[in-house]
Amino acid sequence: MATFDPENSQSASDDTRDPEFGRLLRQQVMADLSRDDGLLPEYRNDIHGPEEFEAALLSMPLIAIWGEHETAEGRAFSISVNPLLVESAIAGIIDPTDPWFNEMLVAIVADLSALTRSSLVTTMSETGLSAREICESL
Repeated sequence: MATFDPENSQSASDDTRDPEFGRLLRQQVMADLSRDDGLLPEYRNDIHGPEEFEAALLSMPLIAIWGEHETAEGRAFSISVNPLLVESAIAGIIDPTDPWFNEMLVAIVADLSALTRSSLVTTMSETGLSAREICESL
């Protein structure tokens, strides 16, 4: 894991943020999170709402799928991303006091949620499997 070096880092307080630098930071955090199948979503029968997910954060995986149900449009499900695990990965690269830390946290949580949703919806369409079945097969 990379470490934060205040002498050789770009602070969020810099007026000229380098988009490439931000992209590379996000890429490194995603690589760190992907170790040991960390990006594979886990279906959780015990979660029925975001409040339950938040109350159990310490025991939650990085990406939890829950609340799958039928709607008039088809199957629906919810995704929650564990911000504590994302924070831990970011803290290995950016000092938590740097204002860019929270910006990266929000962006990475949103990326993980969007990528997971897109992958699951595509796989559900192509296979006819439910989100639960897909998660259980991973």
